Amino acid sequence: MSVSSMNRVMQRIRQVVVDADDPCESDADLLARFLSHSDSRAVSVLIRRHAPMVWGVCRRMLFDHHDAEDAFQATFLVLLRKANTIKPRSMVGNWLHGVALQTALKARAMTMKRSTREKPMATVPDPAPKTTGDHPMLAFLDEELNRLPEKYRVVLVLCDLQGKTRAEAAKELGWAEGTVASRLGRGRQMLAKRLGRHGKVISATATSALLAKNVVSAVPAAVVATTVQAAITIVSAKTVAAAGLSQHVIALADGVVKTMLLSKLKAAIAIVLVLGLIVSGATVLTSRMAAAQGDKPSAAEKPAPTPQKQKEKQERRHSPPGAKRSVACKRASVSFPERSGPTTPVKRSTLL
Repeated sequence: MSVSSMNRVMQRIRQVVVDADDPCESDADLLARFLSHSDSRAVSVLIRRHAPMVWGVCRRMLFDHHDAEDAFQATFLVLLRKANTIKPRSMVGNWLHGVALQTALKARAMTMKRSTREKPMATVPDPAPKTTGDHPMLAFLDEELNRLPEKYRVVLVLCDLQGKTRAEAAKELGWAEGTVASRLGRGRQMLAKRLGRHGKVISATATSALLAKNVVSAVPAAVVATTVQAAITIVSAKTVAAAGLSQHVIALADGVVKTMLLSKLKAAIAIVLVLGLIVSGATVLTSRMAAAQGDKPSAAEKPAPTPQKQKEKQERRHSPPGAKRSVACKRASVSFPERSGPTTPVKRSTLL
């Protein structure tokens, strides 16, 4: 990296450090500035704004502090690479929560794999999730939150994980404040029910308190500063190599990006399969209907009338109406057999 490029990077870093997080700038505006103008300050504000939530996920999912730091940096590295996939753009926090969870799970799996290679099987630690917190439900909090429907998950992330008010969440999402309040209460109840499946009954109020601990979680200032500096360097130099990130962080980010791509491919394949089943069903139904219509005799297959019937039909067609009635009467006449023996005269009664 040249001296002039390094000077430009350092000037941007000093500018970002001086600039404060303006609450009037929404996540959607910051994301749009980054995508359209590669604005390093917008990236810095996004990282600092969402750092407590991302750090809380990493610390709850990972027991080792260094693994949590790597997962934290990898999460925002994924943001730089896949920011254009955030739709709608106002849901940056919701998207980052899912990415942080995937990154932490990937880091845990890589740690277990490394431990398996380095230690005998008898000393391999239990793969069950651990947490530095004192509540047993913290280990399952983020995974169960991620399984909620999006309309409930997004309000929990904004209000409980990020500490926003209902009015602020409603403004950011473009919803009515009553809608935010109802979905927030319903989401807390659903999350409490899901957490209860892990062996301990927990109320919706206690669930909200667990989520609220994330707001006051202390993010190491050095970790945030290092991540911001790396992000600005990547944006300016257009390369990850210049950021000085560890290979473990880069491998984590690569693994998460591949997982996201596979998820999209699976979704696309599922849609294609469903459409294929619909088309196949319609084809089978059409062929059956055509076969059913084919079983009926067509006009060409009906037996041709005999010459006698054709002659009678022509006579009825060209004969006058009176003749038609006489022919009909003649056909309708019935002949009775003659009685043998004397006939009995019929007496007429005379009415005077």
